[in-house]
Amino acid sequence: MNHNDIESVMRGMHDVGEALHILIDAVEQCHPEVDPDTLENLRDMTDHMKSENKFELMYKFGEDMLVNGVSIWHEIGDARKQI
Repeated sequence: MNHNDIESVMRGMHDVGEALHILIDAVEQCHPEVDPDTLENLRDMTDHMKSENKFELMYKFGEDMLVNGVSIWHEIGDARKQI
């Protein structure tokens, strides 16, 4: 198996998404005081990680990419247009 290809990355992201889903369920069961909206947002995030669609996965992560706490999505789009 080549660990430098997109398929390996997607399998890894899927596995991380599955693990986080289990963790979110455990937090919900053990700490009912946690805001349900927060847990639902986390579940949505992990669902994107488990996506079989390469474009959706890369788009979502690109859209949410932060550098020093600042979204760089628009800067990446601008840079692509200037090339």
